[in-house]
Amino acid sequence: MSIKSNNQEKMLTRQERLKKRQEKDINFKEKNSEQLSSNDQEGAQTDKKLVRIRLVPIWLRLVIFAFLIAISGLLGAVVGYGVIGDGKPLEVFQIKTWTHIVDLIKSE
Repeated sequence: MSIKSNNQEKMLTRQERLKKRQEKDINFKEKNSEQLSSNDQEGAQTDKKLVRIRLVPIWLRLVIFAFLIAISGLLGAVVGYGVIGDGKPLEVFQIKTWTHIVDLIKSE
């Protein structure tokens, strides 16, 4: 007995799946075009199960989202400290700047 069972299907590419789906749609329409009226055809098409293939996996979307949030936070700090606060933009990444800000907040 081989390791692969009959239940495992061959992995298909997106183009092969699309082509297979289109062929099924054409065959389905040809078989049922004589039997179904126009209203019945619309109902039969909605009964089909649509398989969605994601181009970007969900885990990658979450990683990209977290990365963009971090970048926007850093850019916001640079613009806020450098442009609005009239400081040098790259000083925002120094530890002494943040200790000074924390000291100002705690001293009040």
